[in-house]
Amino acid sequence: MGIIDINFYLQSDNVQAVKNIFLNPSLWGSLAGATLSSSAAIIIMWLNAERDKKTKRKDKLEEFLVEAVFFRDCVNLLIKHMDAYASYQHLEENIPRRNISHSLQEQMGEIKENKKMNEKDILRYLSQIRSVDRTKFSYEYYQHYFKIKYICENQLEFFWDRSLENDISGAAEIILKEIKALKNELDKLNEIISAKEIEFEKIK
Repeated sequence: MGIIDINFYLQSDNVQAVKNIFLNPSLWGSLAGATLSSSAAIIIMWLNAERDKKTKRKDKLEEFLVEAVFFRDCVNLLIKHMDAYASYQHLEENIPRRNISHSLQEQMGEIKENKKMNEKDILRYLSQIRSVDRTKFSYEYYQHYFKIKYICENQLEFFWDRSLENDISGAAEIILKEIKALKNELDKLNEIISAKEIEFEKIK
């Protein structure tokens, strides 16, 4: 009778055990379940990340639009009152200063009164233009904001302020010229705002 090779039986048992494990339906079910769970978790994380990204973008756009529209409206109103002021200034500049009649004196008084009526509004809108939070602006919008602020502070306000205190000939024409430059910049602001509003509405 030959010697029994016990390793042979042990090896056969191990192979059978491994086969039993891999053929066990519960194993594959567990693996499938784990794979589906991890895949679902990854998809949920991705969806959350995309939603957060959209939310942040929409919040940033909203902050921009609030400040940008406020700034644009202030510039619009400043133009309105500056334009009215320049019209009265132009009338005043064309009234002769010598041998002025009583009726012209009355007209001059009315013109000065109308100029003062616009003064308060002009000061308010100049102050509001300075108060905007420019950190909310996009780079493109900021370029036009900077030009508008420069025109307001270094041209419009300069000649407007001096025309209040002194009899300056030609101030009306200078103010009207700068108003035209403001309107050109305002058109560009409107284009940027419109594009951002469309982008904002598309974010769901």
